[in-house]
Amino acid sequence: MTDTHTPGPWSQENEHGEDRHIVRDSNGNLVADAAGPNTLKDSCREANARLITAAPDLLAALRQMMEWGGLQRWASWERS
Repeated sequence: MTDTHTPGPWSQENEHGEDRHIVRDSNGNLVADAAGPNTLKDSCREANARLITAAPDLLAALRQMMEWGGLQRWASWERS
């Protein structure tokens, strides 16, 4: 599978007080804004940003698991 996402590592920062959690790539480019609706608690916004930030590492870990342990039958998406 060819990577079509912004390469990691990504980092998370708080912008404009506590209501916006921004995810940026290693060059400082915006990857995601985890602001969310006004009804969303800041702790939830921050958790969402941390999860988004971890996406490149999670993908790498999944690929490593597939290499190690015979998960090929679930790996058809990798070949598409």
